[in-house]
Order: sequence, then structure tokens, then C-alpha cells
Amino acid sequence: MSTAKINISRAYVSAILALVFLCSPSHQMNWMPAISGNFPVNPNDGFTCSYKECRKPGPGPRLFQVRCQNGVNTYGCIYRGNPHGLCGNTYNGPGKAVAFYNHLAGKCGNNKPNGCNYRKLWHDNCEQAVFDRVVNNQAAAPQWCDY
Repeated sequence: MSTAKINISRAYVSAILALVFLCSPSHQMNWMPAISGNFPVNPNDGFTCSYKECRKPGPGPRLFQVRCQNGVNTYGCIYRGNPHGLCGNTYNGPGKAVAFYNHLAGKCGNNKPNGCNYRKLWHDNCEQAVFDRVVNNQAAAPQWCDY
């Protein structure tokens, strides 16, 4: 076989492997961290809490993940909801998504026994985008965007 044919065959195999990787379910299913911040007000349990938005490409559902820490002790939870569509005016646009999640974090921490107190969570300016708590692990915080 000539060198040219071997190089073309290698390029062809490389292209096919790249397509298989990009189209594989495990590659498409990963949640990626996006917006993050600290709670503006921490809960009454003495823990300091932070959050991340985890997303997949496109306008689909988002994860709102909470992690709270006090020394070596941690706990956390994950909420899932879709802030797009009916709540697009509250979520979409420059700086709006950050303000949206800061509002959710403020609700979670303000005079609450812990940062994962709510079973359902929503923005006060858009009650249609309900985030349901899908993971509540009080023993140890889940890894960021590991859902």
C-alpha cells in the first residue's frame, strides 16, 4: 500500500473516531458548569453556601446546584428546572441569568434552616419556572454538575 493511501486511511479512521466520540451518549449527556456565585445570605445552620448553574447546550433545562460548607463538613442539593420560555424575560439577556440565580440563592439562604430547605424553588418574578429538588444529599455535597 502506498504512503498516500495509508495517510488517507488514517485521516478517514481519525474522522470516524471523532464523530463517534461527539455523537456518543456519554459525551452528549455531560452537564457543564456555567454561572456560579456565593449565597448573598447564608442559612441559619452556620454553613457558607455557594451555587453553580449546570447546563447542556441549547435552551433546555438547567441544574441549580447548591453546596454548603462549614470546615470539613459539607452538604448539598441539586434543583432542576427550565428558566427559558415563559420566564425568558427574567432569565435571558445580558446579566439576567446571573441575577436570576442570585435571587434563587437569596431565597435558599434567607432565614432558612439550611441551604437545601426548599423542595421546589422559583424566581418571584416568574413563578412558572419551577425548579424541583432532584438530589438532596445532606451527608456530603455532590460533585459540581455531577448529575
